[in-house]
Parts: sequence; C-alpha cells; structure tokens
Amino acid sequence: MVREIKDDSSPLVSIAIKAINLFLYHPSEIQKNIEADDLTEINIFSRMNKQYKVARHTRFFPHNHKLEQYQNTWKLYDRILGIIAKYVFTKYPRTTAIDIGANVGDTAALIQEFQPIPTLCIEGNPEYFSFLKQNAQIIGNIAIAYCFIGQDGETVDLEKIVSQNGTTSIIHAVGKSGQYISTMYSLGFVLENFSNFKNSKILKIDTDGLDLEIITKSKGVIGKLKPVIYFEYDISFNTKNNSFSDALNIINFLIDLGYRRFMIFDNFGNHISSFCDYDKRHFFDLINYLFSNLYKSGQPAIYYFDICAFHEEDVDIFTDLYNHVNKTILQVSNYLDESEIHNFTRKQIIDNKHQSFTNSFISYAQNFEDVLLNRVFKHKTKGFYIDVGALHPTSDSVTKAFYDRGWSGINIEPIKDYYNIFEQERSRDINLNIALSNSSGKLDFFEVVGQLGNSTLNKE
Repeated sequence: MVREIKDDSSPLVSIAIKAINLFLYHPSEIQKNIEADDLTEINIFSRMNKQYKVARHTRFFPHNHKLEQYQNTWKLYDRILGIIAKYVFTKYPRTTAIDIGANVGDTAALIQEFQPIPTLCIEGNPEYFSFLKQNAQIIGNIAIAYCFIGQDGETVDLEKIVSQNGTTSIIHAVGKSGQYISTMYSLGFVLENFSNFKNSKILKIDTDGLDLEIITKSKGVIGKLKPVIYFEYDISFNTKNNSFSDALNIINFLIDLGYRRFMIFDNFGNHISSFCDYDKRHFFDLINYLFSNLYKSGQPAIYYFDICAFHEEDVDIFTDLYNHVNKTILQVSNYLDESEIHNFTRKQIIDNKHQSFTNSFISYAQNFEDVLLNRVFKHKTKGFYIDVGALHPTSDSVTKAFYDRGWSGINIEPIKDYYNIFEQERSRDINLNIALSNSSGKLDFFEVVGQLGNSTLNKE
C-alpha cells in the first residue's frame, strides 16, 4: 500500500512527497543521489515542522498543527482512546488496532502509552504521511499504509485536499481528476495487504467528513471483526443537506450489525451521554441539539460529536469504560487539586489515588430513585431487591448501583430481548421472563414501540 507518487505543483505537498520518496522509502539507495535543489527543499521541509510531546515521546508535527494548542486548552482533547485501548486490551490481550485518518500518529502514540497494541495507521495526505513515517519509528509497534480509505479505484485529486490546523478533508477531492491524483482503497483490500490486523478490536476513524461513508462501505469487515468503533460525527462536512438522516441511519446500520451501546463525547473530549440500542430517541435529541447549537444559537459551544460504539459481545467493555469515566469525574470533583485535574485521564489516578472515591455513588435511575434509596441503605453492602418491570440492567436501572455494591435480587422482565441482557449481565440475580398480574395464566402483553418502558398487560 505504500507507494511513490509524483511531485505536486503545490510547494508544501511537493516537499512532503520528496521527503517521502527520497528519505523514507529508499534512504540508503537514494540519499547519495539527491540533487542540490532537492536537498534544499528537504532542508526547508525540516524547518517547517515543530516538536510536541504526546504520551511518552516527542513527536514531529507540521508547523501549523494545532494539537498542542488544543490539548493545552482542553485537557481531555483527543485522549479517551487511550482509556478505551486499556479496557479492550484487558479483554483481548492479542488484539490489534486500526487508525483510519492517522494524521501524524498522535492517536497511535496515545494507544501505546496505555497498552502495547500493534496499530495500523492509514493516512493518505502526503504532508501528514511524511510526519507519520518519522513518528512511527519513534513510537514503535506501528505499521503504516499510505492511502485514503474509500471505494476501490476511486480517485482523489491531491490539489483539492484541504489541510488546515492539523486536519485534512478530501470530500471535495474524491472522484475528481487532475494532474496529481491518488487512488482510494477499501478497508477490506488494505487488510488483505496487512493480514496481521485482521483481529483488530479497535477501529478509530477520523477523516473530516467521510467517517459515516467508510463505516457503511466497510460492512463486511466490521461485521466480522466486531470492533469497538470510535468515529467522528460532524454535520458541517455534509454537502448533501441530509446530515440528520445520515446520523440516524448510521446508528441503525450499526444496530443491525449487533452494536448495542453507544457513548457520545463532545469535540473537547467530555462525555456527554450514553444510550442503548433500544433508546434511539435519546440520540435523536442529541442530534437535534447539535443542529440547534451549530445553526441557531450563534457562536457554537460544541462543533461535533465523537461516537464510540460497542458490539453486543463487548457490553462489558462499555460498562468498564462508562464506570471509569464517571468515577474519574467524581474523583476529580471531590479529591484532586487543580494541577492534578489536568492529568486525570491517566490510568494511575484510578488505580492509586485516594481509594476513598469508592464511597461515591453513581446513579443510573431515570429520576434518581437509587440516590434516595442509597440514603436509606448506604451502610448496607449486601442486600436483596425485587425489580418488577426491570427493562434493562443498566440504562435507567434502579438496582444497577446496588448490584455493583454486592447486592442481588430478582429481576422480572417480560420483554424477551431485555430478559436475555439480564441473563448476560446479572449473573448473581434471578432473572424471570414473565409478567406479573393479579391472576395467573396466559395474558396478552402489549409492547409500546418506541416507549418500551410503557409496555403493559392493559389493552387500554
């Protein structure tokens, strides 16, 4: 997948391409034959970068890259993937990761800080790829593919690529013909050339506008690997004015592939909300908020969402990550001083700092019923509950917080799909797939589509 390309007429891209072709592909054979003007341009290129420490090592970035500025301003920016990698690796110690839109390798560096997961970095921008190649040698444990992901054989006009502040958009370059073009490849085709990554359980996508299309065109790969998917949803890149339907369609698409849990983060790295496959209306509200925020309220407070999707086989990873994020926030608010807040995403805070945070209480119930009950039973570490119409073991659950503290009980849930989830997630509990009534026998049960919590035996 790594291939030489012709010089572009754009000076910056031309210098980047020469840096790739002359130094990175054939350093021993080509370097001695560099012409004087080529050497001058490469020297100019070396002066157009800057250094910034990401994770344990110092990386090279283009001079106008904004990652350092963003992370100094927003302390959680572009950091959650390290924590995701930690929990995925705990369950799948032989896993690999795929990073589409790898940029200069900053995400790969973050993953390596938390866990030694072999990572395939895919980047088609010749400018960023030159930095990625250099940074990969520093980071280690990384393979790189020089291409854009899309429809096999589709072209990208390199002169129409938009790069600014450390991001790249090719939405206006795809399908265009020009003097300098690159060919796109599907994710399936790339993995045929990088077969060691066919067991990847982490798929990160950040392509500034093509994330949703890449997901839908990678159905076969995603259906087989069932990875935790972390992708960007930015409606500002949609040029067909169907952003709203695209947002809902991608969730439906993933649900059809077996994805059951979703975590939403804002573009600064803050956890906004989480929802389950049966609660798509919640996501509908979030997308409404994003539209209103961008197009009605004036200066936006949030520009896009990052969405993390978990397959039904990895609901436990979702639960671990959800608890980590919320416990860490509680710990920050209760125990950390200002200087420590800036580093609270690092894993040792959960492991080593102030063990008294376990006394904190995380509420799952819809109307904080568990908070009120905890005031009565907060000193009782083991107890017994009966939850009639339990619906779900986590979402809006009155008993989840108590189960996590060692309680057990009986969950009565007549909807078969949710009873099955209880069987998977509440092994200490007695789970019954029945409905309760004032008489025994067989009765008609009415499921309220879109509001399953209102399902009833009462026809009225």
